[in-house]
Amino acid sequence: MDDQSEQTLPPPTLPKDLRISLMGFQDQKFAQTFGEHLCSTLAACSRVLDLERLAGVTVGYDLASAIASVDMGEPDVSPPSFTSTAEVRCIAKAVTVKRDGIEKTHVVYSAAFIEDIVDDELPGFQQALHLIAHELGHVAELKWRDESAPGFDEKLKDGMFADNLFLHTATAVWEEYAACRLTGFIGDVEALKQEYAKNFDESAGLYLGRAREKIKDYRAHQSVRTLLLEAGQHTAMPLKLASYLLGHLDANQDETDLKVLCPTYDDSGLTELIPRFWTALRSTWNRMDDKAGLAVFDELKQVVIESYVNAGVNITPQGEDFFVNAPFTAETMPNGEADMVEVRALQALGLL
Repeated sequence: MDDQSEQTLPPPTLPKDLRISLMGFQDQKFAQTFGEHLCSTLAACSRVLDLERLAGVTVGYDLASAIASVDMGEPDVSPPSFTSTAEVRCIAKAVTVKRDGIEKTHVVYSAAFIEDIVDDELPGFQQALHLIAHELGHVAELKWRDESAPGFDEKLKDGMFADNLFLHTATAVWEEYAACRLTGFIGDVEALKQEYAKNFDESAGLYLGRAREKIKDYRAHQSVRTLLLEAGQHTAMPLKLASYLLGHLDANQDETDLKVLCPTYDDSGLTELIPRFWTALRSTWNRMDDKAGLAVFDELKQVVIESYVNAGVNITPQGEDFFVNAPFTAETMPNGEADMVEVRALQALGLL
């Protein structure tokens, strides 16, 4: 980068007291080289992302140990757990911590996935570059959201269970959309697009059957809270994976038809919900500076509710809470149509 290009960029926002920890590096020479390139990458990203609230960076070959090492900044608060599934593999995590009463982000990376950052000729360089930038996107998003819609933690402590669950899901999908939209131009743009499309498309084909299995379980346990939690894990998954793809497309002003990009999605029962979801994400992006508070997530919360309805769980506002029920259908009964014969008989007799 020449001096003239350097002058056209915004000033760096990397905290001067930033601490970087490397764990599990056996080759000290490589560790030093890696650390130098990581610092350069962080500094470069800090010119296009607001990293004022970056509390620290940890890189380790054992991701679980690296996350466990993070100082949460509050007594009796443990670092978050993480899960990796066949659909979503955790290779980095943005951990929210407290420093002097302010929420900040400590970023943790799996070393194996970003070690190629030491040489732009290595095959994994573009992936490493984007992974580093994406997690830093969460740092910028946290500050933006916290200044525009404060009070999230307080709301979760005081609000109703169902409303809090919907809000939590809405903010989770928003965070990924925002991080991808902020950093989608960094790295191999086309490879990222194909990866995000593949992940979303696979989830679109799986979510409905999995959510209905949880509704079948509800017939036995009759716990609405359990139903919302367990079915919600599956109804939220395509939203979360779509948020990566949609944020990436918007970052690059890519207008590719989703039905062409994701053929399974075209036959998934989501083709009405996802466009509304995309509109809500864009609306939240455009309104985040309006200082509307947590109401900025209302559109996304409604889409989250609709995702339950799409799977067979009806959710109706009832005062400050919600009425939740799962109508009897062959798809959500343990024995399918055989159970529905009995249900119809009981309904005809007025016993159900």
